[in-house]
Amino acid sequence: MKNIIIRGPLGVGKSTIAKAVAEKIGGIYISVDEILDQNGLDKVVEGAGIPLSNFLKANEIIWKEAKHAHNDGKSVVVDGNFYHREQIDQLVHFLGKDVIVFTLKASVEVCIARDAARSKPYGEDATRAVHMFVSAFDYGTIIDTEAQTPQETLWLIMTNVIKQNVILTSSFNNVAQELREKALLPKTASVSFIPTAGDPYLERPWIDADRKALIELGYSVTDVDLKGVTAHSLEKELSRHDIIFVAGGNTTYLVEQAHLTGFPSVVRKLLKEGKMYIGSSAGSIFAGPTVEPFVTEDLAELSKDFVLTDQSCLNLVDYIVLPHDQVEQFSVVHDKILNQYGEKFTFLRLIDKEYRTENITIMDNKIAQSSGLSKYPMLLLVISIVLSIIAIVLSVFSFVKSASQLIDQSSFESVVYENDNVKCSDTVPCNGDFVCDNSKCVAPPAECTKDDDCGVEKYCYKGSCFIRLAETKELRSTRYSS
Repeated sequence: MKNIIIRGPLGVGKSTIAKAVAEKIGGIYISVDEILDQNGLDKVVEGAGIPLSNFLKANEIIWKEAKHAHNDGKSVVVDGNFYHREQIDQLVHFLGKDVIVFTLKASVEVCIARDAARSKPYGEDATRAVHMFVSAFDYGTIIDTEAQTPQETLWLIMTNVIKQNVILTSSFNNVAQELREKALLPKTASVSFIPTAGDPYLERPWIDADRKALIELGYSVTDVDLKGVTAHSLEKELSRHDIIFVAGGNTTYLVEQAHLTGFPSVVRKLLKEGKMYIGSSAGSIFAGPTVEPFVTEDLAELSKDFVLTDQSCLNLVDYIVLPHDQVEQFSVVHDKILNQYGEKFTFLRLIDKEYRTENITIMDNKIAQSSGLSKYPMLLLVISIVLSIIAIVLSVFSFVKSASQLIDQSSFESVVYENDNVKCSDTVPCNGDFVCDNSKCVAPPAECTKDDDCGVEKYCYKGSCFIRLAETKELRSTRYSS
């Protein structure tokens, strides 16, 4: 489950965006301002504004609401100004590792104009004051909304929230628009379109349909044939584009041509560099571990002198797609495949209106697979789940052992405090709570390391003790509905 925090100055549009994001992901929307108001925490101290302690108490209420949402299997989207780094730092700590923070920005003039357009504006003075406080520091992913519509800002956030780099379809043209609507596809992109699997056939309407669907999405599409090219020239061409699209046809023929050109290693390298892979039919089968279950059927459509030298595929996922399962002709073949290979491989049956998305992390040529938003026509077999868990555990172990940073769509921005290692002296003091130690600004000694150090009525957070907030009688969250 994702937990999303959207912060920014008054008038930047964060509440509108946060509500729309919550609706998109089926999550719960929580407003910091409403939490403060509902719990009597919005009292302003003259010359100082709302005390930091009140914001920290609001965080505890937000966390309680978030736990209720998580128990219901829902994500949480929180919006607020977040004047204090400590406030947002603590909330990130409460919500756990699956947190993404966005800071929305716009000039104070634009914020004033947007506020003035409200039915109940806060006014120029309030807008300027909030803008000054919020702009004091950045946090998480920065999005400039100055020249963007709310829809464009929403798109940027959704493409950051849903980072899938492998999309496997039975028939891409049947699901292209849905993938776009769910922000699983980028708004603009250039595509390397690989029609090689269709070479054995005189007529290839499915290839034309997929190519047309990509063009109708507004993408720039370039055909790239795998035959007769070197790995170097292939990598050079594919690296010019954002998406590698492998179309349908004869999977066995595709696999042989791919190995002759070194295509598998090129794809792995480019995925590691941030490219996206989309498969349609044979292109989706090719993303799996092997073409073995299809060889007999495929060879019947190829010339007698055709030789398959290597049955291995890209091995991006640990299952084999069975496309067009709604068509009786294919469904019968799939039944035979399952009877023969069901105990050897894991399969995923897809009809033409279904798809599967994955987030694949490639590190030192090892693949960590993490399923994202997708449609499931059937549950994967228990062995697939076990293998996925093993892969994750090994990835985490590798991370801890090597201290290297594994790219993960669910990770959040780590916070680097501005005072860390800043030079200081008797005449050059440190900012905030930092203290000068051997000419460097460092965090002060910890007041506590665990809750027990703070007594019964307090808890420990980042080395400091905070007063626990008493349970409220009623916890309410604001849900967004269109």
